[in-house]
Amino acid sequence: MQVISREEWGAAPPKNHLGRISGPVSEIFVHHTVTASGPPDREVELMRTVQQIAFDRDFSDISYSYLIFPTGNVYEGRGFGVVGAHTVGHNSTSYAMSLVGNYESEPMTDAQVDAVRQMIEEGQRLGFVTSEPTIQGHSDVSSTACPGTHAFERLAELRVNGVRSFDGNGSQPEFPGILSLGDSGGHVCTLQARLRELGHAIDQVPGCPFGPQTEAAVIAFQQSQGLDDDGVVGSLTWKSLFA
Repeated sequence: MQVISREEWGAAPPKNHLGRISGPVSEIFVHHTVTASGPPDREVELMRTVQQIAFDRDFSDISYSYLIFPTGNVYEGRGFGVVGAHTVGHNSTSYAMSLVGNYESEPMTDAQVDAVRQMIEEGQRLGFVTSEPTIQGHSDVSSTACPGTHAFERLAELRVNGVRSFDGNGSQPEFPGILSLGDSGGHVCTLQARLRELGHAIDQVPGCPFGPQTEAAVIAFQQSQGLDDDGVVGSLTWKSLFA
């Protein structure tokens, strides 16, 4: 992982004074910029574009703490210790890792997953992030599709101190509570991604609604495991999914 400082990518100075965050935070939010993500030799130019968009919207500076390209290169936004402008109600109590690109239409790369994980670990090492932060997508707390369905599908890999969830060797993602028909959001994205890995056909839809297709996949999985086939994801079904 390479971290490119503000000086290195030629960031303009903030328009106004930026507040400081006191003490380690327990929240990390993942966003996406919905701007161009490449080619790699244009990353510096694309970073300046993201900052200019923030200025055009009357923000004091680029909104996010760090920004990560598909290459895995990390660019310093506001950085650790600085109040952000990324998640209403959480800007002074969290840091934002923003994926450069549109992750409704492009996949989050392995390099990005690793880079986000390493940045969280670096924040922990430096005392800016607690030992067990919650890692959420923007849409977990706001009415938005951010950070995009493809990014949401990989958030579970960043949880539990960054241990991958689906490789058979890591820790299970924490049971989020009962999931059933009509639910949506990040936990359903995680559920759907796991079911796809197990061979079930579920269309990728923004927001990851738990519809009849997901219910049918859950029932089929429950039947294969000898569980009550009610189509509701309780703790036993969740545990079996990630065993």
